[in-house]
Amino acid sequence: MRRRALLLATASGAVATIVPLRVDAQANPHGGGAPAGHGRGQTAGYQPPEDVVSPSPDIPAGTVVVRLVDADDKPVPNADVTLDVLHQSVAQGDKRESLRATTTEEGFAKFDDLKVGTGHSYTARATYQGGDFFSSAFGLTAEGGGVAVILHVFQVSTQLADTMVFTPDARVFLSLKEDVIVVQVEALLANPSPTAWLADHLLVMPSELKAFSGEEGAAPAVIGAEGGVRIRGTVRPGGAVIRFRFHVPHHDEADVELPLSLPPRTTRVMIAAEASKKMGLSADGFPKEAERVKDRGRTLLRIDKQWTPQDGESFLSKVNVKLTGLPTKGMVPYAAALASVATAGGALAYVIMNRKKTGPLAADTREDLLEAKEAMLQEIAMLERAHRSGEVGPRAYDRIRKAMLDALARIIDRLEAASPLPETAPAARATVTEDADAEPRAPEPTRTKKRRKKARPAAVEKTPADKPAADGDDEET
Repeated sequence: MRRRALLLATASGAVATIVPLRVDAQANPHGGGAPAGHGRGQTAGYQPPEDVVSPSPDIPAGTVVVRLVDADDKPVPNADVTLDVLHQSVAQGDKRESLRATTTEEGFAKFDDLKVGTGHSYTARATYQGGDFFSSAFGLTAEGGGVAVILHVFQVSTQLADTMVFTPDARVFLSLKEDVIVVQVEALLANPSPTAWLADHLLVMPSELKAFSGEEGAAPAVIGAEGGVRIRGTVRPGGAVIRFRFHVPHHDEADVELPLSLPPRTTRVMIAAEASKKMGLSADGFPKEAERVKDRGRTLLRIDKQWTPQDGESFLSKVNVKLTGLPTKGMVPYAAALASVATAGGALAYVIMNRKKTGPLAADTREDLLEAKEAMLQEIAMLERAHRSGEVGPRAYDRIRKAMLDALARIIDRLEAASPLPETAPAARATVTEDADAEPRAPEPTRTKKRRKKARPAAVEKTPADKPAADGDDEET
């Protein structure tokens, strides 16, 4: 009963501001709940002793001495200590190894003849009552001696009910990637008691979860499991941060629901989603209207919910997230296809810029418009086939088809409204009549023509005097 009362009292004072997650940046949920950042930034309630990693001139270079102590700084004798080593080399890549030693009656374990330099990293680790306890990573240098480590171990319980672990800050971030919704979760597990929690806790997630990834080397670890994900490992006094992500298919549906479990005893959750103007975000029991905010150049929809003491022991345990107005699968490829047709030869851009203009069309402009018309008809046929096969949803089909038909109509209107240029261009006639006594000669062929069609001026072919020139031009072409 006392533990339960302390849990409720501490949770009521948990920090609810949106700040980067840090173990020491939250109010302690079990000790009166002073907000982080007040005074020296320490939280009320139980304060676990700090581990120490310190260079020591009294220890030979290339040597690590670990002292294993309990929560009261008393030595832990005859216990196994492991030194995890990471060797990093550009030529050989990463190599890991583990060295083991047993503590003396005074709790000391010693590791000699270790490699020094920036390419080698060390972490002291001990297993106590089934729980794993780690030091921070450190390196060794050739000068200044070795390194002394003081590593604390704590009483361990496998039952969440026997601990005061809770989650004062959980965050869910949603984004779209092709045909999936990317779900990223980050949460602070606070533990303001002297008892560590050895977790094996299932968080139920959508059944179609795939592409799961957790944070490498994290303690506790978060792993993919049948039915969702599992928090597995030791949550030591003070707490830990967990991070993981996964994908959920949205099956080309504009509206999607995501049922998500929250970490144990959550008192505050924030949900954010990258959003277009037409997208919506909501969740059962949350405010109806999502806040639209700017974050590093992105537009986000954001909602949040805070547990209050009036809720008693009914902490936040799950949330049903609803996304609406998602773009359908077919919109992206066919919008890209429409854009490519619009830019091919500059024809559609010409149509849009000159939609109100009438009058003669240059020969090459007319060719561009005819090519654009043919390409657009082919794209419309492809869209119809994709719609019948189900690759493009009904709303995307209507939207893209309307845009394509509108573009096609503008091309046809421009072609029909324009009268052709005179068959003989003045510039071409001048080339032939420049010297009446001279023999007819073909104009010099253009050497850098991107289009073959542009290398045969139509006006020259129509002039009888130019026939030898046209024939020569054909041979050159």
